[in-house]
Amino acid sequence: MIQVALTERLLDDLTRMVDFLQAEFPATATTLRRRTLEALAILAHHPGFGRPVSEETLAAIPDYHDELSTELRAQGEFRELVISQGRSGYLALYHYMPSRELIRVLALRHQREAGYH
Repeated sequence: MIQVALTERLLDDLTRMVDFLQAEFPATATTLRRRTLEALAILAHHPGFGRPVSEETLAAIPDYHDELSTELRAQGEFRELVISQGRSGYLALYHYMPSRELIRVLALRHQREAGYH
């Protein structure tokens, strides 16, 4: 089975989104945390489930230029997992390295956000 590693950045993004919802929609906040973690766990069995990430999307990520180096791209592929929530949802950016049987989940954003921050 493939190991799914949640990065600190991903956990920070999830906390930010849950905190945003908590005040007005506490049940939705709880559901978001649970659904996100359940969806990410599916990647251990289905690593290609997410859609491929375009070069344009990767180039627009401000904090990931070192992580998105040519060497890292050669070791695997970057994908986005769509996590449904209500009428929209969230996108989880992950890097799948088949040779290491590892997925690193890098970031999370709402579908209506302009990009990964």
